[in-house]
Amino acid sequence: MNQNAEMEYINSLLDSEDSSIPVFDRHQGEESKGSTVVDNSQGNMYQLLSVSAFNVAIPVIEQMCIINCEKSNFSDNDLFHEGNNYHIVDVSSLINPSSLESTTGQYVLLEKRGLALLCDEILEKRMIDRETICWRNEDSQRKWLAGTVKKDNIILLDIRSLQDELNT
Repeated sequence: MNQNAEMEYINSLLDSEDSSIPVFDRHQGEESKGSTVVDNSQGNMYQLLSVSAFNVAIPVIEQMCIINCEKSNFSDNDLFHEGNNYHIVDVSSLINPSSLESTTGQYVLLEKRGLALLCDEILEKRMIDRETICWRNEDSQRKWLAGTVKKDNIILLDIRSLQDELNT
């Protein structure tokens, strides 16, 4: 398999002019707690992260805090911060599995999930209208990829599916 297959696939989703890509909201009708779908009372607010030249969005409802790596202790794939243990997920290795794992950058801590998402840079928070999201099919090989916003070149992470994948 081509080492850049993941990046090529994601680029093809963002570059596609085909409006017939199946749109499927895998969490529609479910509670938004812990999923990438944020109900209207949460305002569809997402935190944008810069990862491997992509903009990645996570729901603000999932986020606990943002830290620089110098402020915490590390052991293997774990980060210890203020008495809590977080499993480190290098988001760039999801997008490009051939990339070397790093511990430098910024972390978004997801307290409820026990995860620390490593990214290159924390960008702004912004509203994302559900109507602009091309939701991915549940049968996708990349369960962590909830969908894309083509016009803004944004990848949405499905935190629940990512955690399920890590736990298997």
